[in-house]
Amino acid sequence: YEKLIAGGVAGAVAKTATAPLDRIKMLYQVDPSAAFSLKDATKRVARITRETGLVSLWRGNGLAMIHVIPYGALVYMTFDNYHAFLTHPVGLSPV
Repeated sequence: YEKLIAGGVAGAVAKTATAPLDRIKMLYQVDPSAAFSLKDATKRVARITRETGLVSLWRGNGLAMIHVIPYGALVYMTFDNYHAFLTHPVGLSPV
């Protein structure tokens, strides 16, 4: 269970750390008239922070955790098993 928990925690921390970037990215994706520029992105961050507070940059992060935690946990837990199977298949001799 150690790898399962470690994978879930790692996924949650990584997604939470990058959530503000994802929020800004999504705003550009839903607004076809907005062309990305670093200057405009920083203005959007400032406007969101000013109007709705710093925490609003993480809006939707809780819902993302429903996906990220189980996914990260399973991937981290099973990686070594799949890697061993794919690099040394059972019943096949090395070429």
